[in-house]
Amino acid sequence: MKLNEVLREITEYCRSQLIGNTLDYLVNDRKVTRELIDEFEMGFFPLNGICPVDKKWLEYHKIICRDTQGNARCPFEGRVTFPIYNAAKELVSIQARLVPGIKDPTLERYNERKYWHSSFDKSRVLYNLHRAIPEIRKIGKVIITEGQFDVITAHKFGIRNCICSSGTVLNRQHLGLISRYAKDVLILYDNDTGGREAIEKLKKKNYVGLNVRFLTLPRDKEKIDLDIFLHTRGKEALVRLIKKTDGLDSLLLDLQAI
Repeated sequence: MKLNEVLREITEYCRSQLIGNTLDYLVNDRKVTRELIDEFEMGFFPLNGICPVDKKWLEYHKIICRDTQGNARCPFEGRVTFPIYNAAKELVSIQARLVPGIKDPTLERYNERKYWHSSFDKSRVLYNLHRAIPEIRKIGKVIITEGQFDVITAHKFGIRNCICSSGTVLNRQHLGLISRYAKDVLILYDNDTGGREAIEKLKKKNYVGLNVRFLTLPRDKEKIDLDIFLHTRGKEALVRLIKKTDGLDSLLLDLQAI
């Protein structure tokens, strides 16, 4: 089986398994609508789930892990899944995120990782770009954030030009890819140490041909990401923050309050 065939089988399996408590977690706790779940093809791989793909193909494509007893397991187990497409709408990977309260002690080493994804060239892929291209081209602007939930919530609030780098690693290839569709780029990261340090590093890069602006979300006692910000303060509050960056090139805005 080709990799995209393996990933498609797993994606459809995970979508069929998104029921019960995990579905409630997404809908009630994460406030993801069922329409968004379908649009973004979100799913769930249950612990000890029966993968529809033969393990020899999982081994071949390195979508495999070993539990503490040496058994071959799918590393997506116990996680919400997000299929990842490249700009050409080709399925290239699946990213999987731990779900609170679901943990198998025999997968301890993998449980230490909040996210796990099948191997792909991360330097050439930005999550949701394939879906956001029409809006990005229309308005000539793109917002880059950190995680999948940030993008999905932005989409929910009508911000359709939002993509993410699946973390804070943003390289020259990413920027070259973005430049095909827009020249105005806003990098919007979380207010935690990781987000702020990443912004400081990105400030030192050269952005030839792009108008790149930076925004860290307001400081608070707790971590705030775009997902939390939109659900607690709303779209208009975000718009006011973004407007304060207009006309500023490659400058970190540390906005304490709205």
